[in-house]
Amino acid sequence: MDLKKGTPGYRNRHIFRQAAFAAALILLIAALVRFSGRFSGNTKMFIMVAGIILAIPLANTAAPLLAMGKYRSLAKAETERAGAFRDRGELVYELVFTTKEKIYPAGLCLVKEGLVLACLDEGQAKDAEALKGHLKRCLNLEKLRPEVRVFSEREAFFAALEELPPASSVETDEPARIRDLLLRLSY
Repeated sequence: MDLKKGTPGYRNRHIFRQAAFAAALILLIAALVRFSGRFSGNTKMFIMVAGIILAIPLANTAAPLLAMGKYRSLAKAETERAGAFRDRGELVYELVFTTKEKIYPAGLCLVKEGLVLACLDEGQAKDAEALKGHLKRCLNLEKLRPEVRVFSEREAFFAALEELPPASSVETDEPARIRDLLLRLSY
């Protein structure tokens, strides 16, 4: 079962898969280093260099894993509660936005014509305005200009969802373009 980015349960599955890959690389590097002791000369040097070169993909896997590993998937109850609002727009789950300065975990996002609602995970209250600015800049670069609202509390996010009218049946491709951009921006 392969979960796609933006679906419920993606974060936990992705973290597990990345951790397994990092562990496999660590074991392979350790085996190469240990195995190189049985040889001498160029063969030993070749095996050692192969082990060293494998450290590059290990670093590329482990660094984001360490930074984002603490953000877990949403509870099933919250996923089901959000699912009740599918008629209001397209729900995108468990995104983790990154900039050079900060990591912004957004457990829930709703995309509809002219509007993006995002809800940060618990404990991220001070980052709402920074994420809003980041998303607006990225959307403007793609010539998309929806209203962006970022919530730091789930209850306020769900209250905003309740106030939204159902999405119209005649929509442009804008919501799909916004969703695709959000997925590309997320880890």
